Amino acid sequence: MKLLFNHYYNSVHKPIDLPFPKDGLVFDAYCNFMAEFVIYPSIVNRIESLEIYNGLTSHKEIIDKVPVSLTYDEFLEALVRIAYKGHDKFAKIYERKKRVDEAEEDENKDAEKEDDDRGRKMSGQNEENKEEAHKTGRSQTKSPSPHKVTGPIPFAEIDVISTHTLEGLLDFLDLPDDKKKFVEKIKRQKAENKLKWREKKN
Repeated sequence: MKLLFNHYYNSVHKPIDLPFPKDGLVFDAYCNFMAEFVIYPSIVNRIESLEIYNGLTSHKEIIDKVPVSLTYDEFLEALVRIAYKGHDKFAKIYERKKRVDEAEEDENKDAEKEDDDRGRKMSGQNEENKEEAHKTGRSQTKSPSPHKVTGPIPFAEIDVISTHTLEGLLDFLDLPDDKKKFVEKIKRQKAENKLKWREKKN
């Protein structure tokens, strides 16, 4: 998420002759994120988008003409509020992803079972061959052991809303951990969603 935050912090023009927050997302940067990932209008409408931002910044004062902004922690809280607003959609995304993962896990189990069966069969053959080799002076090599399949890493528990809802949000964002793949992902988001925040309609 830090990569995402830093990217959108740098997504807006920073005037040299005007004050600018050093570590926060100004409103335009927040709008870029909401529009390019189609959170607005596919998950929340314009009013809800504004409520999320204002709910986290309205208590702040403008000091030395520096615009109010979202800190990284507040950005994470904004994501939680987005997850809450779209909890029905994110729950469906989670369930759909879960079914796909379970299907893949079943395929892996079937493949592992086939490997086990093949291994047992080859092991039996090896025993027979060893006996024959003992008689004839020949030796046989052992068959390779079947591969291991590891399960998905569970998302950390969060008490505010369902973890399934948050997992659905993460699946919706689909952010790679690799920095290079992350940059490619952002480029695709921009190319696919060229319509800017102020050009969209409720």
